[in-house]
Amino acid sequence: MSVYEYRGLNAKGKQVKGLKEADTQKSLRALLRKEGIMVTDVKEAGGKAVKKKGEGFLSTEVQLGQAFQRVSVEDLGIATRQLATLLQAGVSMVDSLSNIVEQMEKGLVKRIFSQVKTEINEGASLGDALSKHKCFSKVYVNMVRAGEASGTLDVVLSRLADFIEGQNELKGKVMSAMMYPIIMIFVGVGIMGILFTVV
Repeated sequence: MSVYEYRGLNAKGKQVKGLKEADTQKSLRALLRKEGIMVTDVKEAGGKAVKKKGEGFLSTEVQLGQAFQRVSVEDLGIATRQLATLLQAGVSMVDSLSNIVEQMEKGLVKRIFSQVKTEINEGASLGDALSKHKCFSKVYVNMVRAGEASGTLDVVLSRLADFIEGQNELKGKVMSAMMYPIIMIFVGVGIMGILFTVV
């Protein structure tokens, strides 16, 4: 399955857009038709736009916004924890990744894990599939590869999730600790500015 971005009109004639997973463009249109959405434009997430007959939508589209998007540490931690939990429950890798794609709300995360799932379906290992995406560090990828080689992938992913969550918590504490000095600096500069200009 692939993730598609679509635009269309709902039953009230209002423009709608979103992301949805489907086997093909045709099956996506059928799914959306059942939901009462008439599709006008479809493009595979992160790929080429699919032109509908009689419409002038570009066949390729430069997505400048995606170039500046990044996967947050929090999103990566959530996805890793979900994958570890599903694998520990005995769910297959492909089904686990499908569940993550369905549950994730942010488009970039959905795209990445959808691409990872596609590569695994084509015979790649999880470590090799993850290494193609910059949001996964070398440490993360190498630990996943070690987990695959030793047969303890679920345990490794659980420990990675613990590490990422701890890293995110530490980042939050550092940011909170830095807020007070930053505020005091701005207040001090403001007072100095008033003293120099008014007094």
